[in-house]
Amino acid sequence: MYTAPVKMPSKNSRVYVCGMQSSGSSIFSYFLAQIPDSLAVIDLWIRQPCPPLMLDMPVSIKTCISVMECYLQDVSVFKPTLSILFMRDPVDIYVSLKKKSYFNDGGDADDKFQIYETMFRERETLFDLSICYEDFTKNPLEVAKRLRQHDVPIQNSALSFKRGLEEVIDFARSRSTWCHDNYQTRWTHGNIHTDNLPELHTIRTLNPDPEVIAKMRELCPRLMDAYHGAVSAPF
Repeated sequence: MYTAPVKMPSKNSRVYVCGMQSSGSSIFSYFLAQIPDSLAVIDLWIRQPCPPLMLDMPVSIKTCISVMECYLQDVSVFKPTLSILFMRDPVDIYVSLKKKSYFNDGGDADDKFQIYETMFRERETLFDLSICYEDFTKNPLEVAKRLRQHDVPIQNSALSFKRGLEEVIDFARSRSTWCHDNYQTRWTHGNIHTDNLPELHTIRTLNPDPEVIAKMRELCPRLMDAYHGAVSAPF
């Protein structure tokens, strides 16, 4: 059992997003970056320490699940006003991640899935909000509404993604020494396919290998019950 991170008051939203690699969390992070005059670290590289980024503007940062100690240290340093667990079907994550060169970056892949399972089980203690990739891609405006309920100043117009990647990156590098000095060594824009924007599509695995399903049931039993149970568990 983990204890809830201590919250600090702030007049600006400070959003911390944590999700598995290949979960779609980078495109969600880019969605948050559409908040005007906000600083967004779209993809903090896995197991890189989170910077404080104490700035007089809305700030968002996304990182990937590695070990629990990294998450606890990150929220202690960053002091988010809103922490989000970004979730996706473990089967879809595994099938996508298995093709990537960074499959075992930041730790053994099996270990990362087990931490994902732990975070899911403890999400009500560790996080303020849980958002599913499947919900975000199917109904992003409803997700935007949920974010506004947590004082994140994101508008429905964010779905147009008019704030381009280069603009987001240049803004961050011009407002933060850390962002300027560490771009492409500790953070970048993630694996975002801008040619598919502004439309969002839910990418699912068709006819997944039974061995993959069995593996995920072993590593992520509660998550698999939620996504593949006879009666889906509520998120």
